[in-house]
Amino acid sequence: NIIYHIDALKTSLNSLNTSDLTESKIFSFSKETLSTLKIFKGDKNENTLKLSFSKNSEGWGSREGSLLSTSKTNTFLDKILALKTLSTPSLSQYSQKKLEELQGPPLITIEMEGDDHKIVTYKIIPLQFSLPEIDSSTFKDKQILVVRASNKELPSFITNDTLSLFDKTEKDL
Repeated sequence: NIIYHIDALKTSLNSLNTSDLTESKIFSFSKETLSTLKIFKGDKNENTLKLSFSKNSEGWGSREGSLLSTSKTNTFLDKILALKTLSTPSLSQYSQKKLEELQGPPLITIEMEGDDHKIVTYKIIPLQFSLPEIDSSTFKDKQILVVRASNKELPSFITNDTLSLFDKTEKDL
């Protein structure tokens, strides 16, 4: 038999909604479990590959094999991996259906591979319509983007001001 210690909640259960109980982090990797990161501008193909690096015995290496700055790469990964979805209540069936129908090329495609060799693909696509669950007046002058992950059923949401996180190249690291 095993006894687990669980910290008490700091708020009452009655005040929580489903968005409080769902994973708010977009990316399901940590620096320790990530082995490869690739960022593509648009769809995934070699012509659009903007950034690619992998973990090796000495730290992080570029696709050409040169060693990247550990501190710069770790800072970059800390920012990317800490990215959280916008807080939204549960999506209605109407909104889920609209999101499933969302088509168009992604602005950015991110591919992450873990130490277990499982690859997860994230596509960032502009939201071209409004959803009743997202109060657009809260995000004045910002476009809402949908992040679809190959390992998650429901999408995440970010605003266009976070796109600058994905503008790095290997020279920046």
